[in-house]
Amino acid sequence: MPQLELRILRHVFNGSPPPPPPDAIALPTPSASTLQLPPPTSTEAFLPLLNGPLNHFEFYAGEERASWLVGIVHDICDPVSKTGILRVWTEDKWRSVSHSEDLVPSVYVYDVPDGRTVSLSQYCEYWGRSETSTVLRHAAKLRAQTRDGRCWITRAVGPCRNSRIFPKRMGDALARQIYAIFCGSLAPPMLSIEDERCTITLQVNMHEFFRRHELGLRLVDSSGSPPQYRVHSFLPQEFDPERWSVTLGGVVRSQPRPAPYGSAANLPRLHGYSASPPSQDEGTAPPGMLQWHYLQCVLKMFGTESYRDLVTMVFPPHPMRIWADSESSDDELDEDWPSAPLDLARMAQQEEQVKREQIDWWIGEI
Repeated sequence: MPQLELRILRHVFNGSPPPPPPDAIALPTPSASTLQLPPPTSTEAFLPLLNGPLNHFEFYAGEERASWLVGIVHDICDPVSKTGILRVWTEDKWRSVSHSEDLVPSVYVYDVPDGRTVSLSQYCEYWGRSETSTVLRHAAKLRAQTRDGRCWITRAVGPCRNSRIFPKRMGDALARQIYAIFCGSLAPPMLSIEDERCTITLQVNMHEFFRRHELGLRLVDSSGSPPQYRVHSFLPQEFDPERWSVTLGGVVRSQPRPAPYGSAANLPRLHGYSASPPSQDEGTAPPGMLQWHYLQCVLKMFGTESYRDLVTMVFPPHPMRIWADSESSDDELDEDWPSAPLDLARMAQQEEQVKREQIDWWIGEI
């Protein structure tokens, strides 16, 4: 089966990228590297980033064609400045990739202008559920439900869940760093991992796929209000996406085999479905945050082991423990963790907010 592989030269990447300064300006179009790129056979000079069957890459690229891969490699290597150029090995030489061309079964490399280095975004692997206090969970759920009121994809009112874009174990500091890098501006000062901007509303049968990085939202139009997305379903590579799919009912099915009439497997295919926030206000997740989540889906499906195993990455796989990540079933407070003062202060503020919201609701019911 024809394969596609994306690489980067090992000597051009470094540690975590700093957030863009408030007065950042667009950089000029990058120039071609003056250094001669080694051929693909010099494997020791490269770090493989993505690898998989060509038809799988084509499936997700769709009408974007090579532009999709250009966008993904920018998100991996340089989401802030986008200084590199994507090249492909054809006819025994490297050439620049046009955004409108088809993907080919070959080796691609992200070529960085001389003297520049890049940082690599890390795949934040799913570590299982974390428990959150009833107060924090209720406050976040109430704010998100008030904001959306229905599923981003199907527009169904329920049953729905608040689907987290960031895992809770990431902590507030890393969440704000991701916001700055992928949204292109400094994060709001009070942005926390429990903020409603860090969640979207999805039906229960889609929530699990989103949480496991098996469902992502690809931005297709940011000019309107609200922005428009396309749903991409990321099943494990052993499931050929051209033969297997997930329906709006959350059922994985094989395309050639007809499902019984009336079953959830007969519902439309989830992949390619349109999605958008039901409302657009300051509490809605910005496109950059969902862009980061979409990258996690791509890295889960196509990321190489050598890339994932690196220790000099942006988002460490052993994030700071916070109280909201308690693995116990009770609500006993153990104040011996690094972010305890900030977490407890935020919890007190949110408890007050929940009380005010409950009083307003009771008054409205009278």
